[in-house]
Amino acid sequence: MSISHYLKEIGRGKHNARDLTREQACDLMGQLLDGSVTDVETGAFCIAMRVKGETSDELAGFMDALNSRMKRLDR
Repeated sequence: MSISHYLKEIGRGKHNARDLTREQACDLMGQLLDGSVTDVETGAFCIAMRVKGETSDELAGFMDALNSRMKRLDR
């Protein structure tokens, strides 16, 4: 799978980029964490988010993806 459709939304520059929904951000980050995207796409994502800036919904979606892939440790 590819994240190119997300990159088209977030890669339009600081003033023209569109924000992702929480669900879209979760899907995008999940693909990144699972290693199913290319190095070029990963780099493009990092640059696009650096220029655009993150919304609270996007950060929450990124955390959802991370939390669903973490192994919980019992105390």
